[in-house]
Amino acid sequence: MKPVILLVHKYGDGAPNDRALRVGNTYSRAVTEGGGVPVISAPGHAASFPEFCDGILFTGGIDLEPKLYGEERLNDTVKCDEILDRDELELFEAFRAAGKPMLGICRGIQTLNVALGGSLWQDIPSQLPEGIHARLAAEKQHRHHVTAVAGSLVHRLFGEKFETNSFHHQAARRPGEGLAATAFSADGVIEAVEHKTLPIIGVQWHPERMISTDDGLADMVPLFEHFVKLCADYRVK
Repeated sequence: MKPVILLVHKYGDGAPNDRALRVGNTYSRAVTEGGGVPVISAPGHAASFPEFCDGILFTGGIDLEPKLYGEERLNDTVKCDEILDRDELELFEAFRAAGKPMLGICRGIQTLNVALGGSLWQDIPSQLPEGIHARLAAEKQHRHHVTAVAGSLVHRLFGEKFETNSFHHQAARRPGEGLAATAFSADGVIEAVEHKTLPIIGVQWHPERMISTDDGLADMVPLFEHFVKLCADYRVK
């Protein structure tokens, strides 16, 4: 049986008790390309999902509440959903307790980092106004190069320097406990992390949108293949 990968839900618009659950199709396609079977999560069942899911993918989305890492909201660009924060942190704890692999994408890497006690850049363009993210935001551009740390997973998969997309205004600032930063943009912003002892990986770009494209960006299928294989390996331990 192929590994089953839980895709973490996001909420649509509407009243808090009547919002649609959604996940972008690019995530399910990427997991499928990697050899896994994607399923979507739902609130209220965090403890049950690790019983039949081999790993979890924390998807992209809006910002986490800064109070979770000891700060107040910096400005009006910081948009949060505390119900979603609660859902994701419950899922993180359930999968950590089960010892199962986790992959975080965009908001997902931020969730992993905050769950492990780290902090975030709340609004990179205003906090690092001379950096590449501020320039990209001003020019409405959405791609840049990242440099991988030698020996890291992303270095092994994609080499020392490669181009990614960029659709974020926040990022991991102080790495959470056990996390090592493994890739950086030109302004020093963390673009990828790996846990030193646990099967936890995070990337700030959107690899699910970089599957077998011809736009010059790195093909991210190997990342999903690696994660699905990791889930399979931990299933038999």
